[in-house]
This record gives sequence, structure tokens and C-alpha cells, in this order.
Amino acid sequence: MTNVQGTFDGELRKHLTLRKDRTGCRKESGGGVAVIAKKDLRTSRAVEYEVDGLELMWLKIVGLRKVALVGVLYAPGYYEEVFAKLSRSLESISPYLRRNLILVGDFSCPDID
Repeated sequence: MTNVQGTFDGELRKHLTLRKDRTGCRKESGGGVAVIAKKDLRTSRAVEYEVDGLELMWLKIVGLRKVALVGVLYAPGYYEEVFAKLSRSLESISPYLRRNLILVGDFSCPDID
């Protein structure tokens, strides 16, 4: 068992943890979003596209020829306010970056499969 744990710990050192803790949302205890990325990737937070009161974190990943924007969202419920803030965030992103955009997360949309 220690071999497995030692290998896991060694692999984790090769990664960078980026997180945005919950603030200004309906539930104040715990929560937030996080991404674990390989340190080999040129990754940085893109806070200029984030919106107050929304558990949304944007990351820029710079490759050899392209820049990708990856967003991670947690929507605590299907509220119009959440999606209005998400829309505002998306509108603030330049068309150049929107071409290489990935948005993942828990959208709390029970009617969408």
C-alpha cells in the first residue's frame, strides 16, 4: 500500500493546483472550484473574466501556437442570476479566445441530459 501512496504523492508533485474558494454566494461554508494541471503546461488564472458572486474560474493555457481558455463552473442551483453572471463573463472574453474555449462543471440543470 505504501508503494501506491508513494507513487501517487510523487505524481502529484508534477501538478499545480489552482482554486477559487467560495465567496459571495448563497452558501458561505466550504465550496468553490479547483483544477489540477500538469506543471509542464503554461497555465495561469484569468481573473479578468471572472465575476463576483459566481463560482467560476478561468485559466489560460498557452500552447506552441494557440491559447486555450478553460472555465470551471459550479452552479449551486438553476437560478437565472447564475446564468446571467455566466453570460456577462462570457461576453467579456475576446472573440480570439472564444474560439478555443472549454467550459466544464456542475451546471445544476436537471432537465438537460
